[in-house]
Amino acid sequence: MDLQLILTPAVIIALYLAFTYIVAESYHYYLRKPYHKGPRILFGLALIMLAVMVECVVLYLWYVLWSVLSFATFAIIGGIVILASLLALNYLHGPKCSGARWVTIDNRTVIECVNGPVNAWLSEKGVVIGDRLRGVLSREELNAICYHEEGHGGGLYVLLIRFFSVFIIVFWWLSIATLFAVDLLQRLGVFRVLEDLVRALVGCAIPTGWLLALVVMMWMWIYEHEADLYS
Repeated sequence: MDLQLILTPAVIIALYLAFTYIVAESYHYYLRKPYHKGPRILFGLALIMLAVMVECVVLYLWYVLWSVLSFATFAIIGGIVILASLLALNYLHGPKCSGARWVTIDNRTVIECVNGPVNAWLSEKGVVIGDRLRGVLSREELNAICYHEEGHGGGLYVLLIRFFSVFIIVFWWLSIATLFAVDLLQRLGVFRVLEDLVRALVGCAIPTGWLLALVVMMWMWIYEHEADLYS
């Protein structure tokens, strides 16, 4: 048996376990002393390395497709993926409001979302609060929410978490959209790909999705915790 076939997964598993251990230890220390920057930085770096390892699998999917498909077929798959991504982004782009107006809460100006979700979030223009949520909360509760949302927008650590979370979500979406595009073109008879290739793609993409979900969940927890510390 080729030695590389044994060493490659062994090295990947060892690195994954090492980074997972670093993440767990840093996370535990972070919970006990959240105001210390050291464990937060170490925690972030470990998660970034973990995400990079996972993203290498996704990039490998595209490399395999590029190596076995013609340029025209690869372009068709890329077009389907881009179109599906644009449609999904348009559908998922932020909460929908029938209107918006500026309101003042204890000398703080915020945006009130009319007929929107019962929620609050941070937009490019500032803090947005749903009108129905504003109608049932006290001023103290509204101020706490405003501080929490403002906490999402400050600090390099928070910005890094947001950037890398979006980054790995987009890569995961591209890998899934690619699989659907390959399957669709095969069913339409546009081209034929070895069944082993499709199975390999699915076998790589599914566990990749599980890992990405765990990484994003951990990052989002810290993302919310940082906002709570700010508030």
